[in-house]
Amino acid sequence: MKRILIFTILLSTCFVLQAQNQNGIGVRNIINPTAGFNYNNNATEPIEVRVQNDGPHILFAQDTITFSVSIGAGDSTEYYTVRKQVGITTRVGERNDYVIMPSYSFKWENSYVICVTAERTDDYPDNSTKHPGACVSFKVSVDEIKLNVSKVYYANSSLHFQLNQDFRGRAIVYDLTGKALLDQTLNLNKQQQIPFSSPAKGFYFLKIINPKGQATITKFITN
Repeated sequence: MKRILIFTILLSTCFVLQAQNQNGIGVRNIINPTAGFNYNNNATEPIEVRVQNDGPHILFAQDTITFSVSIGAGDSTEYYTVRKQVGITTRVGERNDYVIMPSYSFKWENSYVICVTAERTDDYPDNSTKHPGACVSFKVSVDEIKLNVSKVYYANSSLHFQLNQDFRGRAIVYDLTGKALLDQTLNLNKQQQIPFSSPAKGFYFLKIINPKGQATITKFITN
């Protein structure tokens, strides 16, 4: 009976220690590079990720996250381990953005896939999350695709237009005096629809800026 009691106490102690060392943390998405974008072969881009604390513990600022990074292009894949300090006390459910590689130079013209996984933190070496990582795919080529906007029209208090690339850029609407009336982030879609309440009937300018800073301006009319 005494042996059973000792075994039960030891087993309970193991479970408590395991729970104390366990916490969930995961990369929810890769912010940069941009999914579906076409970069030129001279591009150097930071790798930035959004990380969520899945709990049950708070992550403290002095803790450090260990990331695994894979960068694949065709038959070639590079692997990196990156350590990044949490930097800010993060409660369960909260998200932080981290630039885990300040500059990565693309070496080949190819289709790329970058995957980043949050492996653990120093305080919690056992990562219990079911979704620790995320991936993004994009292209690198010599001929950079020029930004193009088409099929621009205004209807039902919304501005509609079509892009020739998928990217998360910006749409800015100006009046004829050059005053900015709208500045909005675009979703990852070639077909775009953004709400815009025209202050008066007439001509306006739509400026689109992609993540690389390329811009194009087109005119549209509201009536």
